[in-house]
Amino acid sequence: METNKENRIIYLDYIRSLAICLVILSHIASSGVNMFDVHTYEWHFSNAIQSIVYICVPLLVMTSGVLFMEKERKIRRHVINIGIHLIIWSFLYALYDNFSSAEEMSFKNIMHYTLQGHYHLWFLNMIMGLYLICPCLFIWKDRKEIIRYFLALWLVFLGFGYLSNVFVFYPLIDKMQMKFVMGYTGFFLLGHYLNKFVSVEFINSKLLYIGLAVTYLITNLGTVILS
Repeated sequence: METNKENRIIYLDYIRSLAICLVILSHIASSGVNMFDVHTYEWHFSNAIQSIVYICVPLLVMTSGVLFMEKERKIRRHVINIGIHLIIWSFLYALYDNFSSAEEMSFKNIMHYTLQGHYHLWFLNMIMGLYLICPCLFIWKDRKEIIRYFLALWLVFLGFGYLSNVFVFYPLIDKMQMKFVMGYTGFFLLGHYLNKFVSVEFINSKLLYIGLAVTYLITNLGTVILS
């Protein structure tokens, strides 16, 4: 694991830079998916690009998992920092939405939109939730088998969650109250697991590339089937 004099993990900077570029590309590709008809070449091209760049948010969450599970941090400072930015931007979006809509500008409406939050800010809400439960997850920092067990549950029920769009798994998952292992918590722990317990040689393994290819095909074909 390459670090500099400040103990900064260098490869994470590259991953985050890549993920940020992919986020921008994702918004461009998603506009094409929403704009064009599903039977057109333009739609399939946009879907092909979007299926690749969907990895952007998982990459960002995994890098957070590496940083926050590597050593214990003062979660309160990070949560407060995100919370302040979330409130400010939610308020600004509320002003804009209320001003540009046909509704009468009022304090009540602005507060409603502020508390409701703008959909563009979903990542801040999600990452703040992960930071809040991080002290609980940190207990598993060196528990390889426990993390592996959680990741196995995550993969199984996450797969069932996606398949529920085609089959009827979701009522069962809902009754089992397994939503905790279906969210971004899995990516958070996966980042830590890969960084701490998996050797660098895994990056060059065929298994990794086969997994990425299968994931891409499932994402691409799943979008086609459900569109």
